[in-house]
Amino acid sequence: MASKLEKERKECIQNRQLLYKQMEQANRNGDKIAYVELHDLYQKQNSRDLEISKELSAMYFKKIKNDSSKERKQVLEVADRLEEVGGRKEVVDSIRRNS
Repeated sequence: MASKLEKERKECIQNRQLLYKQMEQANRNGDKIAYVELHDLYQKQNSRDLEISKELSAMYFKKIKNDSSKERKQVLEVADRLEEVGGRKEVVDSIRRNS
């Protein structure tokens, strides 16, 4: 899903660049109607790019949070195993506090 969104975002960026060049050309030629239409399309590409960026940010944040949760669980399992084999209580408590 993320790779599909990344690809779509890349296309949006390329489209924006193309539209901007066409807007400049229309402006130089004095074609106000074309300029306004191109500007509208340019704004739509900007909006879509922003939407995609928000979706990707949410996905990446969720992944980071999930990875962090897994890591914390593994650290607590290590503390449990250390406690089972008779590890020092201070060390076990420190591991749990810092997880």
